[in-house]
Amino acid sequence: MNKKVLIILVTTIMVTILTGYTNLEYDKYSNDYNKIREISTTELAISDAYHNSGSKNKFKKEAKKILKDLEKTKMKTKEGKDVLNVYLERAEYLVDILVESWNKGVIPNTEDKKIVQLEADLEDKMNKLEEKIEELKVESKQE
Repeated sequence: MNKKVLIILVTTIMVTILTGYTNLEYDKYSNDYNKIREISTTELAISDAYHNSGSKNKFKKEAKKILKDLEKTKMKTKEGKDVLNVYLERAEYLVDILVESWNKGVIPNTEDKKIVQLEADLEDKMNKLEEKIEELKVESKQE
């Protein structure tokens, strides 16, 4: 009788630990996903800074703050960090283009090869993050 109780107790503890671990993993991914929703507005903030700046120096100063805030974003998963890195690269590239073309009246177009490549990278990284979240959802339902 004591062996059966012990086996049930150990099994219960193991299931609890595994379920708790999965939930912690899912929470990390959910946290990163929510942060990505926040940082997805970075390009809009850069665009606003560009349109509201009266001078190139003022824009550079404002853009530097935006990029610094983006760099400070803490992601908890590898996939979240990968997405953040692409957002950071895109934002830096956008700032560089806007600074280079300041008085030329040229705004970067969506046909720019680097922008197209960064967009594809972002889509790939987001897909990996979403796949991992779905995988964790399935695992937690099976337990």
